Amino acid sequence: MEPLAVDTEEVVPVDGWEIEAIEEVEEVEESEALGVASSPVPEVAHAGAKVIVVVEDDADMRGLLVAVFEDLYTVYVAKSGTEAIELFGRVTPSLVISDVGLPGADGYAVAEALKKRFGSRHVPLIFLTAHGTSQDVIRGINAGARHYLTKPISPPDLRARVDKILR
Repeated sequence: MEPLAVDTEEVVPVDGWEIEAIEEVEEVEESEALGVASSPVPEVAHAGAKVIVVVEDDADMRGLLVAVFEDLYTVYVAKSGTEAIELFGRVTPSLVISDVGLPGADGYAVAEALKKRFGSRHVPLIFLTAHGTSQDVIRGINAGARHYLTKPISPPDLRARVDKILR
């Protein structure tokens, strides 16, 4: 398959981080457009690096999260809870960052699948969501989240939390 051709026109600063706004993407295989591949390919890979799985249905937020972690970590993305659960069968994450409100399986189902798949080997989970009531936070922590953060987020704050967990 040919590499994707991406036209970028502007760099958008987001809370101290610069994110390129993607104007056009050409030639994407159907399996990639659906977010499904027979052997997963990370958005960003570093030999021997710890693996972060980002589960986020919003393309802009996915792009921001990849930009925050791509310099040091291998980053895989899933666009739905169902896709994340399938990805756990092929990738062993060091940490998962997940939205709660997702198409298909929600973030709580992702947390449950993470526990079932990796059992006693605890994989840290950070919920990053717009659901911010105290009941939501309690449910997220009870589901196994190490941190429950509400959007909008501070990228440096999230990066500091992840770096500390993965040291």
